[in-house]
Amino acid sequence: MEKAIGFDRLCPTVREAGMQLNDFWQIPRLIYDYQFMYCLSGHAVMTIDKQKHRMSRGHLAIIPPNVKHTLVYEDEQSAEIAWMHLDLIDQEDGDWIYRFYSTPDAYVLLFGDRLPHPEHIRKQLIFHGGFRLPKFVIFDDPEEIASMFRSVLKAFAAEKSYFQLLSRTVALQLIDAILTQCGYWQSSGKPILVSDVMKQYIHTNYMKKITLQDIGECTRYNPDYAGKLFRKETGKTVVEYINQHRIAKAKAMLLDPSLPMTEVAARCGFQSINYFSSVCRQLTGKSPRALRAHYLTIMDEVPSS
Repeated sequence: MEKAIGFDRLCPTVREAGMQLNDFWQIPRLIYDYQFMYCLSGHAVMTIDKQKHRMSRGHLAIIPPNVKHTLVYEDEQSAEIAWMHLDLIDQEDGDWIYRFYSTPDAYVLLFGDRLPHPEHIRKQLIFHGGFRLPKFVIFDDPEEIASMFRSVLKAFAAEKSYFQLLSRTVALQLIDAILTQCGYWQSSGKPILVSDVMKQYIHTNYMKKITLQDIGECTRYNPDYAGKLFRKETGKTVVEYINQHRIAKAKAMLLDPSLPMTEVAARCGFQSINYFSSVCRQLTGKSPRALRAHYLTIMDEVPSS
């Protein structure tokens, strides 16, 4: 098993940064290092290791080393995606990767079945507690993350002498924001449990179909055994926890009267409107429509300042 590292080992180095506008790739690509891709506007579909995600404003994709991925735009209007290539810990050959990416004849080799020069492929990092960076994150404050990427892009484009210092600071802030969004720090004061790792996976992937097999893989335990550990540590089944988290997310979306119920259900990971309604009734005592009407009535009664 790969050795876990502490966060004190993090020393991110951003090799290059840019904007993904009209360029996309339907042929699976492989890369040597990590790449963070953040959607500023528009829509795109990113697939990482066969896991498909519809990206929109506030969505971050984290592409690990040596994992196949594709990027396709949904419509004629391109998505506006900021990106950075980076090493997360000290590496002696970082300049080699930058030169490789910058050489057109070499760059096309990223679209093969395997990467040439395997000695330069970074390891996917595992942190204490079995935590891995998620492949997709949806941030509650999109503008905060956007400002981080813009500051890095501006410094890189202007070839500022302080680029590495600024980009390292921003990359650390970004990783902290990822961990916060995933709920990692909430459990940092106590030993990381198997259920903590599973919760982090659920918090990051609740908007998609989640199977016990998926969650089991993130813990490296047999899915059935992981499910039993989760119930022992939390007092809830995995399905109960997923549904509670999805309904909590749905409650915030129901405050927007322009958002159709089918869209709320889909964004929260419910595979059908009927199942969404059933779970909502079970956990709140109200149907989604009744719950929305209840919240909007409360809002109308709040005196304006």
